[in-house]
Amino acid sequence: MNLHVYPSNISNESRIEKIAESLLKNNIFSEIVIAGKSDKNKNFLLSSGAMVVVFRGLFESRNLIFRVVDFLVWYFRILRASSGWRLECVNAHSLSVLPLCVLIKTLKGCKLIYDTHELETETNSTSGIRKLVGKLIEKYLIKYADKTVVVSGSYADWYERAYDIERPVVVRNVPKYVPPYKGADLRSELGFGENDRVFLYQGLITEGRGIRALLCCFQSLVDSNCHLLVMGYGPLKPLVEERSLICPNIHLLAPVPPDVVLKYTAVADYGLCFIEATSLSYKFSLPNKLFEYCMAGKPVIAFDLPEIANVISEGKCGYVIPEGDMVEMKLAIILASKMGKDYRNMVTSAKRVASQYCWEAQEAVLIGLYQSLSEGRVK
Repeated sequence: MNLHVYPSNISNESRIEKIAESLLKNNIFSEIVIAGKSDKNKNFLLSSGAMVVVFRGLFESRNLIFRVVDFLVWYFRILRASSGWRLECVNAHSLSVLPLCVLIKTLKGCKLIYDTHELETETNSTSGIRKLVGKLIEKYLIKYADKTVVVSGSYADWYERAYDIERPVVVRNVPKYVPPYKGADLRSELGFGENDRVFLYQGLITEGRGIRALLCCFQSLVDSNCHLLVMGYGPLKPLVEERSLICPNIHLLAPVPPDVVLKYTAVADYGLCFIEATSLSYKFSLPNKLFEYCMAGKPVIAFDLPEIANVISEGKCGYVIPEGDMVEMKLAIILASKMGKDYRNMVTSAKRVASQYCWEAQEAVLIGLYQSLSEGRVK
């Protein structure tokens, strides 16, 4: 059995489900359990065949002391449940559950994979004593991991240097391959004409995503055929909504279910990926949305962060501009709106990038990792 531990709502974590599906499909494990939290009140089976076992604490409180006690109770309940499981491997999907997974490894004698989704000690929300304690825990306990897995090459370089460990394995967080949709019908339904140029931002509408800069940029282009379509949710959603009321070229759409996201992406002419390097974790990130745009055959305009710029520049699938440069952002939007021969070439390149970076390509790396940990099939 393979146990995956994740401290948040598992319903929002597509990466773990893709991993579980790949491992089961390739007969690496015959049974996978995902221990986490959920809005559902009982255990449930994912389409991949993995079982989600829902563990709860005692309190629903914002009080720090109650939250700590609640987390410790959650820890204990998973530890107690795992005592009855025949585990071959346990996966820690967050720094906060790494101590628990090290304890499970020690008690059960199983393998441990530390699958970190970001640089948790290098985020905007981690500072002061919390950052210091987090780095000390990670530095000490990461040595117990049989393998460490990260989502970008820059993350791997950072971990190797920071903790003097074997370079982590890179398994990118990319979508499964889906052939591009035709977005003409939906584009018309949303009110966009044939000559309109639609620039799409999909994802969390929050600080650090270039939202304010985009709103200012498109407000200055209100008399052009350039339209900003924002789709998602988050703390800056009211600001986008407010701006859309006074700027007819700024539009807001509510988030849609994952299985229809690419149909809406197909509406756009370009995808926008303006993550700001407000932390090392953001600077070295390689967001899933970048590849969703490419999957839909849409060129991407992005800030020049290392991993993102590398994909776009090498793949020739869009434009990269200096981070935070409003003038360059506006010039890039205007240039992109011309949609000449370069655009057709970038569409072709985006589709090629999508086939190179899809989950099916990453799956081979994932399976190779597990096979290196065990001779033959593990149960």
